[in-house]
Amino acid sequence: METWFIYALLSGLAAGLYSFFLKVSAEKKHNGFLVSTYSMFVASGLALVFFILSLDKITPICIFILTAVVNGTFYLVAIITRIASLKNIHTTIYFPIYKTLGPILMLLVSVFVFSEPLNAYEWVGFVLGISVPLLLISRSENSIQTNLRKGLLYLVVGTVFAVISSATAKVVTVNNLNVFGYIFLSFLISGFISLTYYKLTSSQVAESGEKLKRIGILNGVLLFLSVYCFTKSTTGNLAIVYTVNSFSILVPIILAVFIYKEHFNLKKFIVIVLTLLSLLFLH
Repeated sequence: METWFIYALLSGLAAGLYSFFLKVSAEKKHNGFLVSTYSMFVASGLALVFFILSLDKITPICIFILTAVVNGTFYLVAIITRIASLKNIHTTIYFPIYKTLGPILMLLVSVFVFSEPLNAYEWVGFVLGISVPLLLISRSENSIQTNLRKGLLYLVVGTVFAVISSATAKVVTVNNLNVFGYIFLSFLISGFISLTYYKLTSSQVAESGEKLKRIGILNGVLLFLSVYCFTKSTTGNLAIVYTVNSFSILVPIILAVFIYKEHFNLKKFIVIVLTLLSLLFLH
């Protein structure tokens, strides 16, 4: 198993746990910007420590700053819209659609921007991986969602921003930039944006402090690990890496079913099995 593929799997695991705790925040009705503020600053702080310990050249500086700014701001939008979407639809709807739409968009970026074609086996894995989640969508699902249309709107917007944000990791790899510096600056920027927006828009109602802080800090660690591993994995084909990373949906779906008793049936079980099968072709 190649190193980049292992990094992609580790990134997916960390991203899955991160996504599950976003679901916890949504269930607790936490302020999305405040949770993100804690997470972004913790991730930035961890990256800063490793950045200081591994200082090297950051060239070209313009590309370094641009990728960090795009990643930081776009990732923040993606996370805030994800929390908003999860308040309206279940994880078993949100994450499979995200898994389908995101890799399709990233494939376009991979092929047309970075000139990375797929071979025959990879195409089989890719098509299998992005098509089976569509089995989860049915009329019956609409009746058990809080607001399906609103949730899907937030989902689409967030996915577009997430794809653009993730694509900057390939720019870091191609230009041999310092990964830790990239993560530090990205989340320092998004942390300040999130904090500023929270201060400007939050009501005077006190947040449920300790629980929110714990989730924010824990997610900061998971966010750092996920982005670091994802960036390291982009030495491989970006479309494949992103598709493997998107299989992180299995983590929040399974945990949400067991902890929050979300709707689950045989069809959804089959989708999970087929998702795992697609990994064999992508590998």
